[in-house]
Amino acid sequence: MKERYPEIEALTAQLRKRLGRLRQAEREGFQRWLDLGWIHHDSAIEGLVTQMDEVREALVGTNPVDSGLVPVYHELCNHQVAIRQMREEATRKKFRLRMDFIRELYHTFVGEEDDPRTSCYRRDIPIHRLYFHDIAPPDRIAYRMQRLISWSDSADFRRHHVVSAAIILHHRFMEAFPFPSHSGKIGRLLMNLVLVHHGMFPIVVHSTDRHRYYESLRGEPEELAVMIEESAENSLRSWYKLTEQRRMLVV
Repeated sequence: MKERYPEIEALTAQLRKRLGRLRQAEREGFQRWLDLGWIHHDSAIEGLVTQMDEVREALVGTNPVDSGLVPVYHELCNHQVAIRQMREEATRKKFRLRMDFIRELYHTFVGEEDDPRTSCYRRDIPIHRLYFHDIAPPDRIAYRMQRLISWSDSADFRRHHVVSAAIILHHRFMEAFPFPSHSGKIGRLLMNLVLVHHGMFPIVVHSTDRHRYYESLRGEPEELAVMIEESAENSLRSWYKLTEQRRMLVV
């Protein structure tokens, strides 16, 4: 399998150079558009289909005209908070997954305060679920998560290219699938935590790749890597084109 790392690194350098030429207001606008698209597509991966205008309204605090959309807007806002938490975590000097942070993401998505005295892991294997790959039985989740956290601070983790390490970490997290809800969103945030910590741009899986993404999780990490690396290239190219729409960035 041909690795796409050189192309991803080249596209990353081009985008970073391009952003360096923009005014501060334009860079801030770029970040807003990136987050809008990120939340829109990532929500669709989980079956929450929204319009970009709805995501924009939710994130600026506009109340929906349809009261039935209130829970949707609330979920979109929680997603934005979780992305901010991920970016803050990425500023830590040394990378290592922290269980406290993973729990924090989960409770952000469900909108509840975390009680460290209780377990938030799922207690069964749901019959009806979006994802159809094999997941750990409940009595093995804690063990799988501890192994993942230890691996994130190991020499084996560090020997991988950062993109490869991020994808393997995501694949292993999704095998554990620890929570009764939002495991997919959290797993992709942890993948992007690795990337952002190491100076890369996040990878957004496009909504049109939803079923391909689900299917790739049924195989080995190498199968997931093919589609995630393609998503990385597509994201970077899309964002570079966005920087060329300078008027739109400051609207």
